[in-house]
Amino acid sequence: MLKLMRFFVEAEENGAELDVNTQIESVQILNQRVCWF
Repeated sequence: MLKLMRFFVEAEENGAELDVNTQIESVQILNQRVCWF
């Protein structure tokens, strides 16, 4: 989870715009991992 969050932070700092689909998939993955805990 931390790696994904760092990826988003780095992407924002670099000014890179991620596709909406990529963001949605990442959020779904985060939600699934949170549910595991």
